[in-house]
Amino acid sequence: MQLINRNEAKRGDIFVSGPKGGSGGANGHTGVFLSNSQIIHCTYPLNGIGETAASGWMGGPPTYCYRLKGGGVTPGNKNGIAIDNISYDQAKTMVPWIQTKYCWTLLRDQVKATKQNDGRYTMVITCNPTNKKLSEATARTQQELRTYQPGYMQQNIAIVNGDKTVARIECRNLTKAQSDQMVPHLRNFLKDILLSDQTYGYSNSYGTWDVRVKGEGFNDVDTPIVRKEIEDQVKKTGANAFAVKSFKF
Repeated sequence: MQLINRNEAKRGDIFVSGPKGGSGGANGHTGVFLSNSQIIHCTYPLNGIGETAASGWMGGPPTYCYRLKGGGVTPGNKNGIAIDNISYDQAKTMVPWIQTKYCWTLLRDQVKATKQNDGRYTMVITCNPTNKKLSEATARTQQELRTYQPGYMQQNIAIVNGDKTVARIECRNLTKAQSDQMVPHLRNFLKDILLSDQTYGYSNSYGTWDVRVKGEGFNDVDTPIVRKEIEDQVKKTGANAFAVKSFKF
């Protein structure tokens, strides 16, 4: 690792704060830069790993920044949307609005159907199993299949890798008609669970709130359109449209 100046930090670099040879108490901290101004780190207010502004969250002094020698940064190929420095009430309004309006795009790879060898379909729902998300998503999926597909045999539902970091709910042996109906329906019905750690708001070090929109992201053509739509909605909450920007991840 090579020591770099703070103003040189970019995606993939790390920071280590606190006096060498000691923890530094509350000033001891470490994390990874997502950009020169954003970091990902473990922090109590966010109940674990979270993304925040770098300013005010890095610990120290002192703070040291490092880069892997010979290491390069692989640019992100997905487009996300950031909304910075809005109020809690504005963030509370924007997060569910974004999840509802864009769940079809943000969850396109997390809720999808694959064709089986026998011509039937398996609906695959990819889920983070922590904090009861997997059990809640499974219960809701079972409920909606009972409601909309009462003839579907529930024993065709399987949990795959439930003890891993990424789990799957597989609803097997669906007809094409059943699959075509349930995939878009469950993208919308499960959006609050599946997007809870991908499209979310969090408090920053300035006493305001930031919102991040990730999921599967948006392509280069759709991103400026989505950004304009979000800007228009942000203005309706009383916030400034300049708070909205796009980013690569």
